[in-house]
Amino acid sequence: MAAKFIPISAGATADDIITALGTFTSEGGTIHFEAGTYTLNKAIPIPQSNIRFVGDGMRASVFEFVSSGWTGGTTAFIITNFRQLRVLAPH
Repeated sequence: MAAKFIPISAGATADDIITALGTFTSEGGTIHFEAGTYTLNKAIPIPQSNIRFVGDGMRASVFEFVSSGWTGGTTAFIITNFRQLRVLAPH
């Protein structure tokens, strides 16, 4: 079975992203953040390994963390149960 691929449209909320992350099996997969801005008001827990976040390029897929209504403390992404974390920029 191929790894799952989930496109996320601009304007998706933190809850939308959390819901998408919850659909992955242990094989993991990719969440593609389409070009646009994602305004987040809470931390995003990343529950497992083998999940890739991919955007449409530098300054194309943008995460904006807002302080109004923020419920994530000082942490934007909470990563648990992983072996390796790499943040890749487009070449």
